[in-house]
Amino acid sequence: MEKILADKDMAIEKMKIDSEELSKRVQDTEMVEHDKQAAANLEQELRNNISELEEQLIEKNKNIRVLQQRLSDMKKTLQHELRLPTQSVHGTGTTESDSFIPAAVLTPSSSRHLQQKQHQQPVTNHRMTTEDDDVNFKYLKHVLIKFLTSREYEAQHLTRAVATLLRFSPEEE
Repeated sequence: MEKILADKDMAIEKMKIDSEELSKRVQDTEMVEHDKQAAANLEQELRNNISELEEQLIEKNKNIRVLQQRLSDMKKTLQHELRLPTQSVHGTGTTESDSFIPAAVLTPSSSRHLQQKQHQQPVTNHRMTTEDDDVNFKYLKHVLIKFLTSREYEAQHLTRAVATLLRFSPEEE
């Protein structure tokens, strides 16, 4: 009878150990399930985030295309403005077709040269003064458009050309 009790005690101990192992496995399984759920939630959150970012990317690409189109239109307008013939001068017989001056060809030094030439010799011909002013105006218009559409570094270099054309004093510049 003691042997049977000892065997039963041993069986009970073995069942306790098995029960603890099963409890541990259940806890591990529950932890795995919890981790799976957390991973699924994270995955869904990341998918939503990716979706939002893709939508933002599409929107940004649309904005880029619009801005590129605006830039292209501005460049075309600038080229068109620079190719316009000079206005006819009152009473000089100059027509628009024979006084075509592309302002893009002018440089700040050529503009400065024109201004120096105006100050060095008295101009007796009204037509020459008007044409010089028209060339300076076209160049100024070109420089201002370039200034407005350029980056900060380029704009700093264009400031001197604008100052020269507007005849700024060193303090004003």
